[in-house]
Amino acid sequence: MKHKLLISVSIFIIIGLILFYILNIILLPEWVINNDATLSTRGIYEEEKNSLDVVFVGSSNIYNGISPLEIWQETGITSYSYASPEQKIWLSYYAIQELFAYQKPKVIMLDMNEAFADDNLEEDNIRKLFDNMKLGKAKINAINDEFLNYGIEDKLSYIFPIIRYHTRWNNLSTKDIKRLFYDYDSTYKGYSLSKSIEPFEGNTDYLNYTDETTNINDISLKYLDKIVELCKEQETELVLIDMPSPNTWSYSRHRAVEEYANSKKIKFLELNCVDEIGIDWNTDTQDAGWHLNVNGASKVSKYVANYLKRKFDLTDKRENEIYQTWNRDLEIYLKNK
Repeated sequence: MKHKLLISVSIFIIIGLILFYILNIILLPEWVINNDATLSTRGIYEEEKNSLDVVFVGSSNIYNGISPLEIWQETGITSYSYASPEQKIWLSYYAIQELFAYQKPKVIMLDMNEAFADDNLEEDNIRKLFDNMKLGKAKINAINDEFLNYGIEDKLSYIFPIIRYHTRWNNLSTKDIKRLFYDYDSTYKGYSLSKSIEPFEGNTDYLNYTDETTNINDISLKYLDKIVELCKEQETELVLIDMPSPNTWSYSRHRAVEEYANSKKIKFLELNCVDEIGIDWNTDTQDAGWHLNVNGASKVSKYVANYLKRKFDLTDKRENEIYQTWNRDLEIYLKNK
């Protein structure tokens, strides 16, 4: 009798844990799970361990503006756009921590556009990164960061989303159930392909010279220093970049990043004032200058590909049988492009 009772209790506990796991998935709201950031942040877990040469980290400028398959086509270098909306530098720090648990890239290219933004703690943008992270050291470190100042309930809600989203019971639909069977493999390696065209109609001379410097804010500087040290520990070269962005970038910001890069003896790749890229703000932006479309992303990615080829000793893997899925994904990308 005791043996049967023990079996019954064990089965009950197992079923309960399975249901709890399922509910934590289906209760996540659409704004967390069903967007470009989700495919970018979750898709990286589907890549073969330690298979990426270069990883691009940052905000939506990255997953809209860097096409790793363009880089692959040009050079045979494996790369990935690992990004989330309005990703502040302190968020990038934890994204990079998470990255190193699965990949050992030779180069990380970090987008600096958000280094000058207010360090607000908007929950949606935090959750679009953290709720899509696996539970591990990086996530635990993040939710315990003193900067976030989370209480115990907030911390637990990042581990068990049901705590935060239990009120969604009445809004559940078949789409939420289907989420259990989603495939998060990112064919485009984190890139979000957009063919939309909405011209930028502002001042295209936004990089006019000035002797003024816009300071990187203190929180960004603190975590930027942490990123520099983390990359040194992992023997990964850090390159600071800024994506073409006439609505947010300026020469005074360029000066600040350049001065920081020089002080740390790291590389800085300026992508706003390079005539060779050939950005046309009438045709290469999807939303009036905020993000690049596939025209602009193709131009930037080809330029970055040549930069990587010149500056780093990275192997061309296009003929390597182990990486033939990249050629298959490239065919799909070119067809849809």
